[in-house]
Amino acid sequence: MLQAVARAAHDNVLRDSTPGTAPRPGRQSPRVEIDSSPLYELLLGLLEFGYARAGCSLPGASEWHDTMCARLPADVVSAFDELAPRSWLWNSLLFLAREMRTRRHSVHASQFIEQIRSMDAQSLYEFLIGCREGSRLITPAMVQEAATGNSMARLKIGNALFADEPAEDGELAHFLAMPAHRVKDLLLRIINGWYLAILRHEERELAVRLATEARTKRIIGGSSPGRLLRASAIGLHYLPRGTVKSILLVPSIICRPSIVTIRFGQTRLFFYPLPDESRDGEELPEQLVKIHRALADEGRLRILRSLRHTDKTLETLSRELGQSPSSLSAQLIILRDAGLVTLRMDERRMSFELRQSVPSVVFRTLQAYLS
Repeated sequence: MLQAVARAAHDNVLRDSTPGTAPRPGRQSPRVEIDSSPLYELLLGLLEFGYARAGCSLPGASEWHDTMCARLPADVVSAFDELAPRSWLWNSLLFLAREMRTRRHSVHASQFIEQIRSMDAQSLYEFLIGCREGSRLITPAMVQEAATGNSMARLKIGNALFADEPAEDGELAHFLAMPAHRVKDLLLRIINGWYLAILRHEERELAVRLATEARTKRIIGGSSPGRLLRASAIGLHYLPRGTVKSILLVPSIICRPSIVTIRFGQTRLFFYPLPDESRDGEELPEQLVKIHRALADEGRLRILRSLRHTDKTLETLSRELGQSPSSLSAQLIILRDAGLVTLRMDERRMSFELRQSVPSVVFRTLQAYLS
């Protein structure tokens, strides 16, 4: 089965590709749905591979990356290095996958690949860069100007794609310097190669696990959107404000232990980690192991102490503890996955808070195992 890695070193703990919007008082709660298609795992796997190739700092990322490289044909890895795709490119393809899923009940990975193959190279190129129907931020003319070296046009595209990540400008320039037909050829080689070497052999088993998870969460959540969200994205406290009218929950194995979120228009997607499979017998409970591994690190203990009075943003924690955001974000994922820290998010702000009664949670978990 696919192994899981976590987020990239230069991203927020909860990845968010959309700038925040101001809340509107009195709006209705958004609709919450679950989509368990394995198609998302294809794209999330490539997203995570890119993060690991860039040096993801979480335990297991390097080993997972090496395993994937050993399974992939050399020409797929070389195509990945030549295209150097970043998160915004995979976000665009996740958007395309979601659009296909809204039109057709069942979309297999092979059908998705054929959809990309059938697209005009220039249209695909513009779609990947964010130039889509109804978009006012990025236009075809702007893309063409940027591709010919217009720095002002490239700056506008960069601001629309990743306003808070100026370091991405060089990577955007690299992408824009490529001809559209070359981008399409490389992208198809990467996606098709990954599917054949990695996903195809596990797709059926994966589909069963994801569908079972979705059915379970629908039963737990019932008719309450809030209950469904809380039951699925453990350790996340999301306040849906602004223009978000629907939430799509997607269980994932490949993104564990991260929660990945992106927003398309009025829909926010959460790719949440599939819970660990329960183990019978005398084996150690997984959650107990996670808790004590999380606590067995001096840096993570300092984070918990820093959060003892109030929630804090990643930037605030970075200033107070004198650590880089990338290092802290990796540690915060481990703490959230262990149930010790909660991630608070709305469309404007993201922060972390200490879960109430952490000492009693630790004690009760250990006591349950010993009794």
